[in-house]
Amino acid sequence: MTQTTTAATCSSGTLVGGLCTQAPVTGPPPSSNVSVSIAQSAVINSQTVGVDLRTSGPGSITVVNAGTINVFGATALYGIRANALGSGNVSVTNNGQIGTSAVGIFGSTTTGSVTLANTGTIISGAQGMIAQSTTGAIAMANSGTVTAGSGNAALSANSSSGSINIANNIGGVIHSSTNSPADLVIQATQTIPGSIVVTNAGTLTGTIQLQGSSGQTIFTNSNSGVWTTGGTSIVAGTFNNQGSVNFAIPAGGSQLIINGPYAGGGQFYMNIYPQNKADNVTIKGSSISGVTVVNVANQGPIAPFTISPILISAPNVSPAAVSNAFTIGTLSNFGNTQVALAQQPNSAGLALALVTASNFPTPVIITAAQSIGFQSSDVVMDRMGELRRNKNNPSGPIALGYDGALGYAKMPVKADPIGPTLKQPEIGPTIRPAAWIKGFGDYQQQNNAIFSYNFGGATFSNDLSYHQTIGGGLVGGDLLINRFTSANDALIVGVMGGYISSNIDLQATPTNLRFSGGTFGVYATYLNGPWFVDTMAKLDMLALTINAPGVAQSDDGKNVDLAANVGYKFDLPNRWYVEPTGGIEYVRTTFDQPNLAVPGAVPLADGDAVRLRGGARVGTDWVSNGVRVEPSVAGFLYDNVKVSNGALFTGTGGGSGLSLPTDQGKVREEIQVAVNAFDLKSGLSGFLRVDTRFGEDLFGIGGRGGLRYQW
Repeated sequence: MTQTTTAATCSSGTLVGGLCTQAPVTGPPPSSNVSVSIAQSAVINSQTVGVDLRTSGPGSITVVNAGTINVFGATALYGIRANALGSGNVSVTNNGQIGTSAVGIFGSTTTGSVTLANTGTIISGAQGMIAQSTTGAIAMANSGTVTAGSGNAALSANSSSGSINIANNIGGVIHSSTNSPADLVIQATQTIPGSIVVTNAGTLTGTIQLQGSSGQTIFTNSNSGVWTTGGTSIVAGTFNNQGSVNFAIPAGGSQLIINGPYAGGGQFYMNIYPQNKADNVTIKGSSISGVTVVNVANQGPIAPFTISPILISAPNVSPAAVSNAFTIGTLSNFGNTQVALAQQPNSAGLALALVTASNFPTPVIITAAQSIGFQSSDVVMDRMGELRRNKNNPSGPIALGYDGALGYAKMPVKADPIGPTLKQPEIGPTIRPAAWIKGFGDYQQQNNAIFSYNFGGATFSNDLSYHQTIGGGLVGGDLLINRFTSANDALIVGVMGGYISSNIDLQATPTNLRFSGGTFGVYATYLNGPWFVDTMAKLDMLALTINAPGVAQSDDGKNVDLAANVGYKFDLPNRWYVEPTGGIEYVRTTFDQPNLAVPGAVPLADGDAVRLRGGARVGTDWVSNGVRVEPSVAGFLYDNVKVSNGALFTGTGGGSGLSLPTDQGKVREEIQVAVNAFDLKSGLSGFLRVDTRFGEDLFGIGGRGGLRYQW
């Protein structure tokens, strides 16, 4: 029997075999085939069932709706119900609109097949489409929009042993009324193992439950498919993913359980959350193929040196066999943190977690702070060198505090027969104060500073090449104590203070570091004939600011600097001299908040450096118009023979700490060119020096100048 309704409205009734009637379906169902077509212009309004068809025996049911069906009310059951109670087949196609507070389409048979298709719109308060067959095949297809009530499956298929085939085609949209990714949208169940094949080529929002034989259940998310899921989804068999699986953002993370093999080629969009939570894919099958790109969004603050919960687990698959099956794609909201997807060694099979490490300039920070200490202490050492050369090259009484007999050559006289027998009077120590001021600037470039390390099963690499500028000014005062213990020795003691500023830019990342603050210290030189010993102790009080992507940080640091130097001056003919020297210097750098491995911060570490330096200075001097001029050239080798830049605590799973790179054992060269000028009448003197350093991927150049006055 074939019927077509073209009625504009069928109000408050039930369409039976194409006829609009006020009575519900009663009596025995027919055993013949029933076919109903609802025209596009037809509107059916009902409070129970919009279209209700039943057959028995071999009778089949075919329904094609192009019109509008509205079923609402307390007794609402179905928009369309097609129930073949025997072996007949059921076919329902919706090309129009179905709106109901109950089930959109219900198709059922005992041993026949059920085919449900939607190219129009179904908006339901319960399930969108339900297909049931005891032993027959079920096919469901959607190219339109199916909206189910929250908590109900949009597409539901149940068969004891018949095959189930569900397709959300290109252009198809399936979701719940709240569009919640946690709502169940596709459910397929077989009690006796058979095949379940589900394909998504459209847009699917919600969870799926495919419960059948693991060997015959296949879910395919094709390359045009976009599946957004939250909560827990289960695929009893194979999952083929060439499209996108977007894990939504519930509080505890989403989970996809695949009980069979996994074939990749598409993308996962996953999340990690605070309180050590993350989305998870568990693959229980024994094979993984293809390459899946894993994109990860950070939904909360994350600290460097963190290992997330397992994102992808495959306990029955060897990690070595699928080492490239999952790769990192787009990362969101990780700031300046480096991220890797790494196998976790203590987990069975393949177990990939997200491992974060700081894209940190920590070693640069420590080395740069130590460079500030070394360079500023060198300015103080220069001051002591000037005083030594003053003392050992007397050319005028005012400048040097010597009496005329020591300051000038004696006039030739006749032999004195009495003088040699006279005892010279003892002369005590003399003290002369002096004050000085100096300014200095320095540029240093460190290249090829690649730092690689392992953490959490992943290897990370940082390019720590950088440029550093240092500048500052120092002032000080000292006392020259001649004849300290004998006629041949002297002691110089002094204090100094000043301001230092340094700017550091990393070459590989837009990271800027800045140190600034005061420096204070004391120094002393002891001379005995040509021998000399220099000592110095100072404290740098430095404020540190760090600006990098996702980081705006500040901290206070300190340099404790101790230095000692010993040398010998050889006088050469024609007022030339050579002055070999060697020394040791120790710098201890500390920060108020070390190991600050928290979100949005660069972890810091304390460090120590011991530097040995040796070389010689060659110079001469002359006097012109009451000014003694002393040019000199010096060459040195230096090496940080012992550097301990501490370790960063790396948190859960990271062991006790991460040792930081240093420049220990890198021998470098330094060349200095200097000139001193001493006004022998006024006690005023000036100083200029330029220097360069090079070796082991380092280049530096600096300059300094200053004035001093001696009373």
